[in-house]
Formats: sequence, C-alpha cells, structure tokens
Amino acid sequence: MARQAGAVQNALTDQLRTSRGGTVVECVDLPVLINQSLEIVPDACRDRLHIELDQSLRSLGPVRLARTVLRLVLQNLIINAAEAVRAAGRDRGTARFTATLTCEGGEDRLLLSCVDSGVGIAAESLERIFERGYSTKLEHGNLGIGLHWCATVIGALGGRIWAESDGIDKGATLNLLIPVPATLLQSSEAA
Repeated sequence: MARQAGAVQNALTDQLRTSRGGTVVECVDLPVLINQSLEIVPDACRDRLHIELDQSLRSLGPVRLARTVLRLVLQNLIINAAEAVRAAGRDRGTARFTATLTCEGGEDRLLLSCVDSGVGIAAESLERIFERGYSTKLEHGNLGIGLHWCATVIGALGGRIWAESDGIDKGATLNLLIPVPATLLQSSEAA
C-alpha cells in the first residue's frame, strides 16, 4: 500500500509539473513505462494478470511521448484488463502489449495495443465504453470515468483510442494511436 501511495504521489507530482507548462514530451522506453504503470496498479489487479511485453515494444527503442499521461492511461488499461479477467470468472489472465510505428497523414504515430483475456465487450458497447458515465461493470461505486478520461487525454495529445472485441467471453483489445513528435534534432533542422 505504501509503495502504491508513493507511486501515485510521484504521478501527481509529474502531472502538476506538466500541467504548468503544457504537455512534456520525453524519450520513453515502452517496456519500462509499462512496468512503471504496474507500480501504481492495486495489488489485487496486478496479481490477477500476467503481463506480456511483445518483442515489438523493445524493437522500437525509445519513443518521444507524453510519459506521465501515457503512464496513467496504461494504468487504467491494466486495471480494466484485470477486472475483465475477474468478470470472466477466472483467477488469472493475460494482458499482452504490442507496439508499432505507423505514418498517417505524413505524421509518425505510435500504435500501442493491449490485448486481454477477459470477458470481452459486446458489439453495442464498443463505442460507448468511452462515454462519460457509461460502464459495463455492475459493481456499486463504478463511475464510468476511467476510459472516458483516457479518451479525453489521448484526444488532447492528437491521438485516439478504440476498442475491439469478438464479443462476450472472447477478450478485448484496446488500441492507442498517438502522434510521435519529431526529435529535437529534426525540429531544429526544419527551423
């Protein structure tokens, strides 16, 4: 509990620092970032999942991203994956992360995907899960703001998030498509 409180405090400190001067873009090693996200995930969720880091994450090397924002988004995706595994009636499941760089409209983008072995998402809920207040979870106290917040901050970065699922009991994939700013060297050469 103390470890998680410290990790959350660090995330809030980073968020406060970045909110004063706009979004801070840093070179990020994706496997390290995912592991940092795991630090702020509740133990019960972390214990329910086996996290698989695809070789594609390591192959990319460092990528320039809004580290603090992405770390919190990944935390939310990991918690949701663990809850989906629980909802499927399993004690343990997997969340597999993959990544690739794409070019869309002349701009480099990172496609980061999280595939879970959870309960899945009904077709009619695939778009709605990002609406504020909407939730597929039946537990008392669920506010339906986690994925809405993720969609909002990813959108603010110029990206998008979407879900895919073959239906109930088939798991789900959450995809993030995030612009990757040019390196400082490329930016200064263009000036």
